[in-house]
Amino acid sequence: MSILDHWSHPTSPPRPIQKLGLEWAEQQKAKYLIMEAPVGCGKSHIGMTLSRYLTPALGNSFILTPQRILQEQYENSFPLRALRTLYGKSNYVCNPKNTTCDVGSLVKPACKNCPQANARRAAIASSNVVFNYKIALLHFAFLSTFGPRSLMILDECHNTEEMLCEFDAIPISDWRCKRYGIRWKKCSTIPEAQKWVQDTYIPRLDDVLADMKEECEERIEEYKDRSVPPQLAKRIREFKSLSEHFDSVCEFNGMDTLEQYFVLVHDVHSFKFKRLKAAWSFKSILEPKADRFLFMSSTILNYKGYCMDLGIDPDEAAFISLQSEFEPKNRPVYFSPQAKMNAKWNTDENAQGRKRLLDTVVKLLGVHNVHSGIIHTGNFAIAVWLTKELPKLQKTHQIMHHNPDSGDDRNEVINAFTDAKKPTVLISPSITEGLDLYEDRSRFAIFCKTPYPYLGDQWIKARLNLSQEWYSRQALIQIIQGSGRIVRSKDDWGNTYILDISWGFLQSQTNHMIPQWWKNAYGRLE
Repeated sequence: MSILDHWSHPTSPPRPIQKLGLEWAEQQKAKYLIMEAPVGCGKSHIGMTLSRYLTPALGNSFILTPQRILQEQYENSFPLRALRTLYGKSNYVCNPKNTTCDVGSLVKPACKNCPQANARRAAIASSNVVFNYKIALLHFAFLSTFGPRSLMILDECHNTEEMLCEFDAIPISDWRCKRYGIRWKKCSTIPEAQKWVQDTYIPRLDDVLADMKEECEERIEEYKDRSVPPQLAKRIREFKSLSEHFDSVCEFNGMDTLEQYFVLVHDVHSFKFKRLKAAWSFKSILEPKADRFLFMSSTILNYKGYCMDLGIDPDEAAFISLQSEFEPKNRPVYFSPQAKMNAKWNTDENAQGRKRLLDTVVKLLGVHNVHSGIIHTGNFAIAVWLTKELPKLQKTHQIMHHNPDSGDDRNEVINAFTDAKKPTVLISPSITEGLDLYEDRSRFAIFCKTPYPYLGDQWIKARLNLSQEWYSRQALIQIIQGSGRIVRSKDDWGNTYILDISWGFLQSQTNHMIPQWWKNAYGRLE
C-alpha cells in the first residue's frame, strides 16, 4: 500500500500539495524529515498520514506543538480513537477539592476519578498523542510515562531550539529574593553567580522551604476530604513551584561544566543560566523517544543550519520546501524603504527618516481606512513612539497596544483587537507568531523595524558570535511569520509593508534562504 492509502481525512481527498509532500516522505529513508510547508498546507493531516503509514491502522506518534491553540486544532481535526491530547495538571479541574489537579493531587485522599490521571492513561493508550513542547519535555526527561514511538512530529519546529534551551534554564530574580528575604546581588558572570547562589541563595531557600513544607502539610491535613480554599491552593502551588526551582538550582550549581555549556543571561533585576545550544537536550531527551522525526514549519529557511542548531547530521536528514496554495496577488509583500530603524533610530540625524516612516504609516492607514491591521515594531521603544504620535496624525483607526507603561495584559489586548467592530490597529513588538488574524480581523501588516533578535540578551549575543547566519535567519523567520498572520486561507487576502531600510541588507544576505512561495508575492514599492 502507498502512503496515500493511509490518508487521514475521512471525507476529503488530499490536495496536490499534500500529495506532493506525502509522496516525498514515502520515498525518503532518512531518519529526519524536514518539511517547509506554508500556511494552509494542512500540515496536521500530512503528519497524521505519515504516522499511519509508518504504523498501519491508527499510527504511533508523538506530536509536539508550541501553543495550546494548536493542540486544540489537532483535537478538533481527528477523532478520539485516533488522537489524544495531554495538558499540564493545572489545566484539569479537581471537583472534589474545588481546585485544579496540580493542587488536588497533593491533597489526600487521592481522587477515585482524577481527570488528569484519566487523560494521562488515555494518552498512553492512544496511537497518537499531542503535547505542547514543555509538557512533552517534562514527561520525556523526568518521567517514564511514555516509551518510544515510531514517529515524532515537531510542529512549528522553528521554535524547537528555543524551547529546548529554555526547558532547563534556571532563572533567579530580585522579585523572588525580596519575597523570601534574600539580599539580591546583580551578577554578570557564571562563577560570580554560582558563588552567590551557593553561599547565599541556596541556604536561605532551604530554610524557607522547610517552613513552607511544615505549614502546607498541616493545612493540607486540616482540609483532608474537604474543598481546598483558594488561598491555600495558591500557597500549595507556590510551595510546589519553589521546591522544583530549588531542586533545579542545586543540581545546576554543582555542575563543573556550567561555564562551558551555558550562558548567563542577566540584567539589573534577574539572571538566568541558559544552555548555549540545543543539541544536548535534543539528543538526550527527544531523540531516544522516536525512530523517525518529521519537522514542519513554514520557516525552516536553511535546513543544514537548522540541523546544526539541534546537533543533527545534515547527511541524515532530507528536506523539501512546498509551495503555497495561496495566490501571490492575495498576499503581496511590499518593501518601501523609509528610515533605517537600527539602534540609532531615535537620534537627531535620523529625524527626517523617522518623519518619512511616520508619514508613510499614516498614509497606509488612510489606504486601509476601513480595515483593521497590525504594526510590528521590533521593540517597545518604537511601539511607544508610534502610540504617542499616530493619534495626532490620523483619525481613521482606533489604536491598541500593550506597552509596559499601560499596565494592559497582552492577551486581553489581542482579544479586544480581534473583537473590534471598527477599524483598529494593534501596535506591538511581539505579534509575529501565534495570531490567527483571518479575513477582516486584519487586512494589513506593517513592519516598522526589521526584527533582528535583541543583542542586549547575552544568549542572543553568544549565538551571534557562533553564527552570523543563525542571527540573520532568526530575523528572516520573524518577517515571514509576521506576514503570515493576516492571510490564513486561499480566499483570504492582506497586504504586508516593510518600511525599514535595514530589510534591504537582510534580504541581500539571506535571499538564498527565502522560500520561493514568499518571493513570488514580494515587490518593491517606491
